[in-house]
Amino acid sequence: MGITLRSVFNYMIYMFKTKEFEFYFERLIANSKWRTLPELISRQTGHAFNGRIRIFYEKRLPTTQAKGTILLISRNAETMLFWPEAFLNALVDAGFEVVRFDHRGLGLSDWIRDSSKKKSYTLENMARDAMAVVDHLKVKKVHVIGASMGGMIAQRMAIDFPNVVASLTSIMSSGFHYDPQLTAVSKDIKQRFFRIIFSLGNKPFFLIKF
Repeated sequence: MGITLRSVFNYMIYMFKTKEFEFYFERLIANSKWRTLPELISRQTGHAFNGRIRIFYEKRLPTTQAKGTILLISRNAETMLFWPEAFLNALVDAGFEVVRFDHRGLGLSDWIRDSSKKKSYTLENMARDAMAVVDHLKVKKVHVIGASMGGMIAQRMAIDFPNVVASLTSIMSSGFHYDPQLTAVSKDIKQRFFRIIFSLGNKPFFLIKF
């Protein structure tokens, strides 16, 4: 999307000089100071295998007959805890079985100790990690939702396993990170984006009904 780490850092400096930024963090501290830590992984869990690689997953079931299964694929360097509880609960409340997992090298999945440029793994490998979870749970059709790099993995999964992927939702992602056709985001849009993020920091999550 053209939003680089430097642009984020520069905007954070800009926001730090404003009352809006100060108020945001004061509110965040006040709201979290006296809260007990939530139980982040509380449903059915297990490991699936892609070859020798163990992939840790969590499955959540609705209280009624499931309409289908949703597989959530996290972004780069994020465990399955990337997905907010409110988002997960909204999907489950809508009647879907929801599955999320840790990428290889993260969380409770196997860590790749000897990875290097010559021994790196690809989006195809990670799509097969996701498919290993689907196979392990004996799911025939799955709705796949991926964010950022997870969206790229989801697209690869749809290409490699078209008979399994019932639908694909790609969030803040693209087909190729270095796609020259991707246009840069203007400074105004970046500022509006971060103001929206800050303003939603303490508001409940709403989801359109399926």
